Amino acid sequence: FLLVNFCKKKEKILAVIIIAFFSILTIHRNYIWADTERLIEDIIRKSPKKLRPIYMATEFYVRKKNYINAEAMIQRAFLLNPNSSYNFLHLGVIKEEQNQLEEAKKLYETAVISSPPLAFAYFKLGYFYHQEFHILKAEELYKRSIQLDPKLASAFVNLGNLYLTQGKYPEAI
Repeated sequence: FLLVNFCKKKEKILAVIIIAFFSILTIHRNYIWADTERLIEDIIRKSPKKLRPIYMATEFYVRKKNYINAEAMIQRAFLLNPNSSYNFLHLGVIKEEQNQLEEAKKLYETAVISSPPLAFAYFKLGYFYHQEFHILKAEELYKRSIQLDPKLASAFVNLGNLYLTQGKYPEAI
């Protein structure tokens, strides 16, 4: 009888310890999930060789206008995959946000000849040519963007605007 009571008491203590342990882990995980930056950094720490979390961090820092951290992240991506079109695209966005337009344009040009082909890179480069009134080149780039991603609404809108300025109303519609 004493042995049974003792075991039950031991089991209760063990259950309390297990519950306390998992409670602490839950509180810690909630702390990480409560902040986007902490969450992304945690993912990068756990998967340092994966590019997707690095791109997520880059986009996060660009949205926060923290270009130093954004560039640091994209430099990490270049170390992992130096020729990826994603790297050139993201760095181009950073430079464009910093109003370094010529450098951004060069990076978008590199992105469209790199692999894999990215619709958004063609769109961004098309926008540059559109602004410079290189109509045929802009049209070609917008069409390529649409071909790669038929759901990229911005490319359709800009192509429509391009046709509108040329008086090509049926094409614009």
